[in-house]
Amino acid sequence: ALNSNPEINVSMFMWCIELNTWTAEQVEEYFDSTEALEAEFPHVTFIYATGNAQYSGAEGYNRWQRNEQIRAYCIANGKVLFDFADMDSWWYDPAIPGWEQNTYEYDGHTIPVEHEQYYGDEWGHTTFESCEVKGRAMWWLATMLSGWYADPTGTRATSLGGLKRRVRP
Repeated sequence: ALNSNPEINVSMFMWCIELNTWTAEQVEEYFDSTEALEAEFPHVTFIYATGNAQYSGAEGYNRWQRNEQIRAYCIANGKVLFDFADMDSWWYDPAIPGWEQNTYEYDGHTIPVEHEQYYGDEWGHTTFESCEVKGRAMWWLATMLSGWYADPTGTRATSLGGLKRRVRP
């Protein structure tokens, strides 16, 4: 796809439920594959993503470990991250007003899991609200990557995941 469409300058791979069962070694293979693509297509920004947070129990625990692995890799290597799992577990309650995170306990760990506000099947296996949250986050990330984000501090450049982008006037 990238060879046939040289105008593409951003690419993102999204997980479904693979991280519920994938091993650390399999996620390392994902990193290696994406790094190979980054070397082959240096003009493309590759966005890494965590998997959803829909499962609890042992599968949810494994998913959380793999998501933590992805987060740590992105931080250590200055990669752009779309933290899908984090968005799955948090919900803004206007009645409080404030944010609340849904978690469960497993093997002595507090594990984030999809917030019950997003339980439903309005759109596939989730709610319209959940889709809107992720859509807005994707829009924000796209504006940051394109340089259209207005920095409230008034500086002329913003930094995201090790990338330096000019803010357009």
